[in-house]
Amino acid sequence: MSAGRKYAQPPVVEAVCQFVLSADTPWDITVPGLFYEKLKDEFPYHETRIYRGVGIRVPEQDQPQFLFGEEPVLALFSESRTMLVQLGPRVLTVNCLKSYPTWPVFRSKIERAWFSLKEVLEIKGLELVRLQYINQIKIPEFPEDLQDCFTIYPHFGPLPVSNIVMFIVGALLTFHDGRDRCRLQLNNPSEEERQTVILDIEYSLTRPGDLGLEAIPQWLEEAHDRIENIFESSITDRLRTTFQLEA
Repeated sequence: MSAGRKYAQPPVVEAVCQFVLSADTPWDITVPGLFYEKLKDEFPYHETRIYRGVGIRVPEQDQPQFLFGEEPVLALFSESRTMLVQLGPRVLTVNCLKSYPTWPVFRSKIERAWFSLKEVLEIKGLELVRLQYINQIKIPEFPEDLQDCFTIYPHFGPLPVSNIVMFIVGALLTFHDGRDRCRLQLNNPSEEERQTVILDIEYSLTRPGDLGLEAIPQWLEEAHDRIENIFESSITDRLRTTFQLEA
């Protein structure tokens, strides 16, 4: 991914788009089957997964309640199994795994899933929409090359950079007067893999009531543009050449 750039070896290991539907959106057990019928030509493989987790509900005039539950999630896979669509109760997720194709290809899968869901379900509103890119980058010498590869990196004043074993830096940015937010995080996930650096950029619609459902395609385009620009602003030309820029 790039702002006007295309790489032969993009560092994206996963791209994710997720829609969380409003609680007043009706839901029943027939929805996943109807949804699969709409997508089975592109996503022929399917399985049902059970996700276990903790949810939090905050009634208007009551204390928060912790709810433990199990939710069935329909997972649809492309022929190559590099594209994945997951549908659970009021949650739609589209994943693109390595190797990442191009934004137009990924966007077409997102829009197909979104519009297919709208055909089988009366979506009343949204609680969250997010677009996330996880980049996995190998740097030649850790940690000395951090500042030669990234424009954002850890700095500890007089301490030598060679003292760094693990690190995490990031920021939360706001756009459209707080309607949208972008979370930027750079870190190495483990001491054993210090040369592997993760650049994680997530753009989300945090006030979905300010955006009509018909404007979702336009929002996705803008979210991707923001992520591209932030990605390109976070890396240096030295690192950029390792992704093999195409003409």
